[in-house]
Amino acid sequence: MIREYDILVDRLKGDNCILTTDSRTISQHKSEGRKVMFIALKGDNFDGNDFVIQALDDGADYVVTHNEWHGESGDRRIFVVRDTLVALQGMALIWRRKVNPKVIAVTGSNGKTTTKELTAAVVSQKLRVWATKGNLNNHIGVPLTLLAMPADCEVAVIEMGASHLREIKSLCAIAEPDMGVITNIGNAHLEGFGGFEGVKKGKGELIDYLRKSGGTFFYLGEDKVLADMVASRINIRSITYSVRGVKCENEPDGTLSVKLPDFHRPIKTHLTGSYNKYNILAAIAIGKRLGIETALAVTGIEAYIPDNNRSQLMTSAHGNRIIADSYNANPSSFDNALRSLVQSDGDKVVIAGQMNELGEFSAAEHRRLVEALQKSNIKCFYLIGTNFDGIAPGDKGTFCPDTDALRKELERNPVKDSVVLVKGSRGVGLEKIYDLL
Repeated sequence: MIREYDILVDRLKGDNCILTTDSRTISQHKSEGRKVMFIALKGDNFDGNDFVIQALDDGADYVVTHNEWHGESGDRRIFVVRDTLVALQGMALIWRRKVNPKVIAVTGSNGKTTTKELTAAVVSQKLRVWATKGNLNNHIGVPLTLLAMPADCEVAVIEMGASHLREIKSLCAIAEPDMGVITNIGNAHLEGFGGFEGVKKGKGELIDYLRKSGGTFFYLGEDKVLADMVASRINIRSITYSVRGVKCENEPDGTLSVKLPDFHRPIKTHLTGSYNKYNILAAIAIGKRLGIETALAVTGIEAYIPDNNRSQLMTSAHGNRIIADSYNANPSSFDNALRSLVQSDGDKVVIAGQMNELGEFSAAEHRRLVEALQKSNIKCFYLIGTNFDGIAPGDKGTFCPDTDALRKELERNPVKDSVVLVKGSRGVGLEKIYDLL
């Protein structure tokens, strides 16, 4: 068994390997002339250790497995470890310490991905930055992100997601953040955390790590929940940012314009939704700590264009202005999105996909959402997913059990010349209906 993982990092970086946990990608990487290290992880549905021989046949230069009998073959391409996930995380910690960037951890119930992206955009105006790609924010994604970090990286912006207690704690042990921000504490992943207090405790693990390590914690000063969490802990090095004096306006194209009290002109963003002002303020505060003056920070923010269906604005041939926010959803983020939508001009339509991972709170939260939609000034709404089953949609609402049913409904009754909010948990698959809008 390999007890230290330095040799794996040396092979990975010394041979400029692509690291993959998916054996199906090996052939493609090899066709591009790259060396490949395959780490065989055991998941809920597949065990990568079952594909070690196939990985070698496909050209993997190195394979990391926990099957001891593979090591008995004498094949020098095979490295046997006690636990491949632990090995992956151990390798990430070694590489993080060798590169030694300033590491910024970003978590929260809502807005963490946008805050991560904005922070990277701000800091990259002066420093070499590496940031989490896509949704690689869990116990596998964080180490993969760190191991992909270039050797000359000066700042790493690492998104940390969690749906259970002790997950943020374990991610901090891998990434060893120097700074961190919690965007907010909301009703997300209630099933795993067991309720709002569990969410507080889970997200608070970032504050606890920074307190012990001497790192710096950033938070919105007007957020009473976060302020109380800081006040309940001693010896915390913290920096607050404030929404006081900040003004938001919706531009004619639906994008957000933000005026800061200490900057001479509005920030013209590609974002939509006034709630994004909090994400912007966090990015500016973190950038300032790293020596990025406000003018440079604004340049980075204005250059950032959202994608991947996160507060993404799109226009259509039907004359609709679409707010594509279907990457994820929870009660708090739905509240923010609706508050922003009702301020828009013109006819408003909501396509609401169900919210997952709410456990015993699911029925009440979905009913509350429907009630909010019924009382709002929107023209009509669609409810998609079985979590809405049994809740009367009312005159303005239409229930569809899945996206196939929604597609049929939109084909029969097209939505035209409206502002359309598309929001729901990723598993609903709302990205399948954008072509009809």
